[in-house]
This record gives sequence, structure tokens and C-alpha cells, in this order.
Amino acid sequence: MRRSIIFDNDGNPVYNAGFSLKKLIDNMPVGLEREILRILDFHRGHQNVISRKTLIKNLDSIGFKVDDRKVRACINKLRKSEKPGSWICSTGGIEGGYWMAESQEELEEYIRQEQESRLKDFAKQTKAMRVAAEKYWGIYSPEKQISLF
Repeated sequence: MRRSIIFDNDGNPVYNAGFSLKKLIDNMPVGLEREILRILDFHRGHQNVISRKTLIKNLDSIGFKVDDRKVRACINKLRKSEKPGSWICSTGGIEGGYWMAESQEELEEYIRQEQESRLKDFAKQTKAMRVAAEKYWGIYSPEKQISLF
């Protein structure tokens, strides 16, 4: 079954057609960004990580009824803002969560370990998928090979 690709108004492909990150961000509660930054200001340095679950509970306790997806989207937006204080680091796993980098060195370490390694892995996945697809559908596929016998 072949899926057709949906494009947005700018001609960019939309892969999660049932979900709009822009709409989610546009409908964020007023002040959510400020409160996330305020809470994370108490969690400077990797040793002071706060779990996403605890972050959401803290936001809930001050009146922000937000789910996991909204918090992740808001943090994504903050990271892209290029404003001082947007150096929000995170890691997954049992001991994972969010923290504010304490220094440029800590931020660079986070970027190297968490961000760049994911980008490299994603690039490897993409390349392998394209090679496999070429073998199956492309010029190297069995049905396109010329039989010598």
C-alpha cells in the first residue's frame, strides 16, 4: 500500500498529518515558557536533573494543566529561541530528565553526547534505508537485473 505525502502551505512534507506541532505551540498556555525556565533555574547542572514527570507535577501545582507532549514542545521551542537561558539539556532513562547547563563546557558536552550522536545515528539509519530500498526497488533489484542465463 502506498501512502501519499501531505504537504503544508510552504511545500514541506507533513509526516504526522494528524498532529500539528505549530498548532500545539500556538495554543500553549500563557506563561508556560517562563514557568518552565523558572523551575529549571533551580536545576542547574546535570547533577540536579529533574524528571519530566516531576516537572509536569510542579507545573500542575501552580495551575498549568499540561501533558507530556506540551512540555516537550515548549522545551523544544525554548531551545530554538536563541535567548539566554535556552540551554536546556536532557537525557532519557531511569535517571533522566531536564537541567540547565551550568557552563558552556557542560552545554558542549551535552550537545556532543546527546545531540550529535543522535544526528550521526539518524544519518546512518537514513543511508541504510536508502541502500536497502535501492537494492529492492532500484537498478540493483532482482527484477531489473539482466539474466545471463
